[in-house]
Amino acid sequence: MRREGKITKSHASGVVTLIFMVLFVQGVLFLFSQNKNETEKKNEPEVIATKKFDPNKIDKNGLVELGLSPKQAQVVVNYRKKGGKFKKAEDFSKLYVISPDTYERVKTGIAIEKTPQDTILKKKEISFKTFETHKREPLYLNTADSVALVALPGIGPYYARKIIQYRDRLGGFAAKEQLLEIFGIDKERLDLFTDRIVVDTNNVTKTDFNDVTFEELSRHPYLGGYVARSIIRYRDAKGAEMTNLANLVLNNIIKKELHKILKYYFK
Repeated sequence: MRREGKITKSHASGVVTLIFMVLFVQGVLFLFSQNKNETEKKNEPEVIATKKFDPNKIDKNGLVELGLSPKQAQVVVNYRKKGGKFKKAEDFSKLYVISPDTYERVKTGIAIEKTPQDTILKKKEISFKTFETHKREPLYLNTADSVALVALPGIGPYYARKIIQYRDRLGGFAAKEQLLEIFGIDKERLDLFTDRIVVDTNNVTKTDFNDVTFEELSRHPYLGGYVARSIIRYRDAKGAEMTNLANLVLNNIIKKELHKILKYYFK
């Protein structure tokens, strides 16, 4: 007769086996958890503690130090040379050469310096929005002097002078959008005062191709030296009666797409 409460050898062996199995499963789960954490860390975007830089000022070498290739860095520099400007950090990510991973790596270092001109423009924008409901006299772009132009939001003495200089080169403005051809005036700035200006094409100076010199033609923003020389040659060959805008377009001396704007300046 077996004594009650006594553990048999097979029973003890089973308990030990069970303990080892539990420990083994826990070990496997622990290793799996560690590998998973390591994998997640590797897959996380790498964030580099970069030094502070202003994308509007940093040079090509500085961009390369941030991890951009020389070609990518040159694209950023070329963008700025053409008048492009980064107004907030997110703007840097909008360049096609800046991948999401690249932006994630450098975004913590982006520090865009506000210029005095930005502050003035912002103040004038706020001022304009505050009083935009008030009735204002329209400003005629082709006859306005610098004092009147300076009163427009976003236009200080510098841009007032540029507008008058470009107006003189053209012979007058035929459309508001021509202001965008002035370096530094973008759509955002134009939108601040576009409702306050009026363009009267009756004040545009219209010139006869037969009454201008090569120098005068070459100075026109839409022509240049090459086209001016071709016009003079055509005039010498065909005579004054045949030298007009329609014939110049017909003979491919002036591009068809320019006819719409040049019709305001030439007969």
